[in-house]
Amino acid sequence: MYTLKFVKVITKCYNNHMKNFLPYGITILLYVTLLVPTTLLSPTLIPGIFIGCLGITALVTFLWGKHHGLLSVLYSSIGLWLVLSYYGFDFIYFLIRYAWLFVVAILTVLIQTLLFNTIKEGQIARTEVETEKNKLEVVSNSITDSLITINSDSIIIYTNPSVEKTFGWKPDELIGKSITLLMPERHRENHIKGFKKYLESGIKKLNWSSIETEGLKKNGVEFPVEISFGEYKDKNTSNFSAVIRDISVRKKSEIALFESEERYKAFITNSTEGIWRFALDSPIDTSLPVEEQVKLLFERGYLAECNDAMAQMYGYTKGVELENARVK
Repeated sequence: MYTLKFVKVITKCYNNHMKNFLPYGITILLYVTLLVPTTLLSPTLIPGIFIGCLGITALVTFLWGKHHGLLSVLYSSIGLWLVLSYYGFDFIYFLIRYAWLFVVAILTVLIQTLLFNTIKEGQIARTEVETEKNKLEVVSNSITDSLITINSDSIIIYTNPSVEKTFGWKPDELIGKSITLLMPERHRENHIKGFKKYLESGIKKLNWSSIETEGLKKNGVEFPVEISFGEYKDKNTSNFSAVIRDISVRKKSEIALFESEERYKAFITNSTEGIWRFALDSPIDTSLPVEEQVKLLFERGYLAECNDAMAQMYGYTKGVELENARVK
């Protein structure tokens, strides 16, 4: 009869928790096979054997979680009750006498769960930090601009590989060095004073989003750079990151454009021929009749620019006197 009940209980447990039966089965098997013979042969060994079973309960909890650990204790208790009842033992007496063992079993599950969760949370946190670190490293290594991080003492604590192309220094050569190593001598004192003043007051004197200045390569060559700054806290310590871009090509283009404009202006100004440039307030629809287009041309047209020679042809002295004058 009791055997049939035991089988029914086990069957019900299996049906309700088919996917998770393994942890319960392991614990029930060990509790029953160890505690029942001990109860029959030498009841004085029950506490020791029971505590040994707690290791299995702890393992179940570690592998499958608190829910399975507590249910394992419960199902094992049911199994003990059925088996002890079969052999004529008073389970209620057994439960009262060794109640503290079941309390220890439950506490073992809870403590094991707490420790496991703590360890797991720590592992997750470390994994997340490592993942974010890897993401940042991938991004910093893929950009062509130099990325440099310094601490509050202006000491370089990180650089990306692009710094070698920009400044000629390998990343490991710059770690632990002052950021002033990458500045021309004339800028170093100003940096030290300005940086110290910012740390004391927290007030920015410059536009951190874009600063154009000069950098210094390893071989001593100066070159123009554009710098963007950012600040972040690391364990209550301020660190500063800078994205540095070599703008030598852009500056050369700007100089070439400026020189071209100057040559154009000189040509216009010094020419003895009348030169002028006509402009419109708004475009004219070329699908209109010619007469209408001519009319709009005089209404919207104005003299945008002319040289002195052109102005003198019309009785003026300087070209600026005719600028923006209407054609009509």
